[in-house]
Amino acid sequence: MRVLYSLLLCCLTQYVQAQCNATITALGPTTFCQGGSVMLVANDGDVYKWYENGNLVAVLTTDTFTVNTTGSYEVVIDSAGCIDTSAAINIIVNTVPPQPGPISRPAIACVFSTNTYTIAPVPGATSYFWYCSFGPLTGTATSAQFQGTTWSTDIFVTAINTCGNSLTSQPFPVTGGTPPTNIGVYLSSNDPLCPGDTKYISTMVVHPGDIFTFYKNGNVVQSGTSQGYGATSSGSYYFTVTNLAGCTAQSSTVAINFSVGPGQPVIVQVGPTLTTTQVYSSWAWYRNTTYVGSGQYYYPTQDGDYKVRVGNSVPCYEESAMYNVSYTGIQELKGREDAIIYPNPTTGAFTLTADLGAEDTASITITDITGRIVKAMQVNIPVGVLEEKIELFDATPGLYLLKLTTENYNKTISFVKQ
Repeated sequence: MRVLYSLLLCCLTQYVQAQCNATITALGPTTFCQGGSVMLVANDGDVYKWYENGNLVAVLTTDTFTVNTTGSYEVVIDSAGCIDTSAAINIIVNTVPPQPGPISRPAIACVFSTNTYTIAPVPGATSYFWYCSFGPLTGTATSAQFQGTTWSTDIFVTAINTCGNSLTSQPFPVTGGTPPTNIGVYLSSNDPLCPGDTKYISTMVVHPGDIFTFYKNGNVVQSGTSQGYGATSSGSYYFTVTNLAGCTAQSSTVAINFSVGPGQPVIVQVGPTLTTTQVYSSWAWYRNTTYVGSGQYYYPTQDGDYKVRVGNSVPCYEESAMYNVSYTGIQELKGREDAIIYPNPTTGAFTLTADLGAEDTASITITDITGRIVKAMQVNIPVGVLEEKIELFDATPGLYLLKLTTENYNKTISFVKQ
């Protein structure tokens, strides 16, 4: 008898413990759309206390509870005095997306242009439907493309998820337009281009209200109602024309190239002669504004302000600053007039002669126009008459100074090496 009682007590205990183990089972999906519901079922017990997000929402004597709102649900079961709390079950109730916000950009959709319209992301939306009066647009995300036309229309968008479609957005009005046409590029014909020159780029087609924007190497250099631009440096140029409808057309790109100028010449005076520090293709000498001669070397015959206009092979030209010459400044250095060089100019070999009147020793020094010594020598003059043959074949063509010096004689002669 005692054994039978023990077995009955053991079975009763196991039954109560089984009933005391609280569980929840959902009789359907735990994620659904607004308007739906799911029934939650607990295991057997006497009293059921249902909690939503930790808050008591129902005390029942039946084991079922229907929910239709998002939350975390638990049940506390009292079974013959045994109390247990179930694990939580999460319920998600989705809603249709809210109405999309404002549509942005652009209010003008010109022919041949592809325009992108955007909205801010809509919470809960998984896709979007864009359309206008003519039909659907290209795009199912937060942006869509619309090919411009000559007609005006309204653009709309609807947000979508598994629960349905949102309210349609407010209409976004778009005005169609036609861009400018026949905007050919015209260039002035002042080639070759030298430093200081201007090359004009323009279009001949102009309508009231047109805005012209000129670009050099992709950067804006001028924008306004002027239909032309004066380029003063090399680069790739083009322009755009925007009409009153707000539509824009772009010209073709043209390359404009400026040649390198000779650089501003610098006049130097070598003995009585004017020349430049560099060699150019041409020289034109002026006294004040009057042309007085050409060539690399010029011998002034009167004092005044002189300038030279030089050219390179392009040809491009530049002028020097004024150089003042006084008459006393262009005389050869002191000495007798009977010392000469011949031939002058020379191709490399020449003769220096002088009548010094007595036996002497002479120093001969030849320098270029920068003062660099290119030849120096000592010669004896046994009977007072100097006749010295000098070779200068390796010297660079240009203007040179020969200085003849004795104890009682000093003279500098300029000559040209060709």
